[in-house]
Amino acid sequence: MFFVFSKLVFALIAPSNLCLLLMGGGLVMARFQRWRRAGSRLVVGGFLALLVIGFSPVGKWLTLPLEERFAEARLPEDAGLTHIIFLGGFEKAAIGQARGQMSTNAAAERLLETVTLARRYPASKVVFTGGYGWLIGAPVSATQSVSGYLERAGIEPDRIVVEGRSRNTWENAAFVREVIEREGAQCPCRFALVTSASHMPRAMGVFRKAGFDADGRTLYPVPVDYRTRGGGDVFNPYFWMHEGVEQTDLAFKEWVGLLAYFLSGRTDELWPGPEGAGTAAVDDLKKGS
Repeated sequence: MFFVFSKLVFALIAPSNLCLLLMGGGLVMARFQRWRRAGSRLVVGGFLALLVIGFSPVGKWLTLPLEERFAEARLPEDAGLTHIIFLGGFEKAAIGQARGQMSTNAAAERLLETVTLARRYPASKVVFTGGYGWLIGAPVSATQSVSGYLERAGIEPDRIVVEGRSRNTWENAAFVREVIEREGAQCPCRFALVTSASHMPRAMGVFRKAGFDADGRTLYPVPVDYRTRGGGDVFNPYFWMHEGVEQTDLAFKEWVGLLAYFLSGRTDELWPGPEGAGTAAVDDLKKGS
């Protein structure tokens, strides 16, 4: 129920969709003499707002704090990872299935960094978690294409663990925990969590809540897929409108997600950060940098 509700709500309040709703509502109102002026203003306002989020650096303003929350760091050689968990969201399952090969989007670094870590820590399990997170269309899983890619990249099949039911970050954490408990993993366990940098605050909060950083377990954040170059980037506008619109929507989704997950009890931290339950792991990361 939460999944369906969250998808519908965000579809309504996503900045780009909201701009279009304003323009569409304004066009309808403008057909009536009584509401013509108000309708015209809504059309103009929605159009100007769309230009702002498309070309101005507002998407970078929203993204930068998320990406900076967990500073990028190199894992120490003696991290002793037992599991490398990487979140779905980078795969285009339907296209990959139709074309018979791995197909990815702009978040492909999640997969690339996982392969690198798997080679660096050959004793670790490699855990993919991701299902079908859309409300429309036939559900298509990418588990086979992802596991096939990992094998072709030289990772032994007995190291690969896939979880293909989860539709959001909360289910990622809950279902991966089930898989690991069935596996009978003995603590101490050391987990690397690989996801996009802007998604890392929410992901860390959720995985901490699920117990991945307690009772002999350590959770290391491994942020990838950066969309900003740093503080100076917030003054640079977008050249292509679709880039600004996409980035604004993605960052806005993360901010809304942080609030929604906190209010619904899916995380104990409104603004998860290095000073939370993962302090020891983050300190280790800094030592390894």
